[in-house]
Amino acid sequence: MEKRRHIRFLAKDNAFAALGYKFTRVGKIRNIGTGGLAFEYITDEDSNGGASKIDIFVSGHGFHLSKVPCMVVYDMPVGVSDISPIFYQTLITRQCGIQFGALTEDKRVELNLFLERFTTGPAP
Repeated sequence: MEKRRHIRFLAKDNAFAALGYKFTRVGKIRNIGTGGLAFEYITDEDSNGGASKIDIFVSGHGFHLSKVPCMVVYDMPVGVSDISPIFYQTLITRQCGIQFGALTEDKRVELNLFLERFTTGPAP
């Protein structure tokens, strides 16, 4: 059963998220809405806990929404990376679900701009 209050949209291929002050997890945004997002990243270790800020950016367009308050809702493995030479067999693909915290009016406007310009339609 779907628990989200906000519609999620599919992000364009060049939309990325970076979690934490030191960007401990960086990956492609899978879906995003006004309440949060999910992104997929590759790592060689288990999740290292939650973070309280996330950055959203679009490669090649100069869009960067920085230090959005958030909470990690889940962080789970989704399979082995498709980078599969033997050297890379320890890489794990994970998906991380983020719930946004209280947004300032400026951040809300920027997020809506992202949704208008860098999504391709509702997520299934």
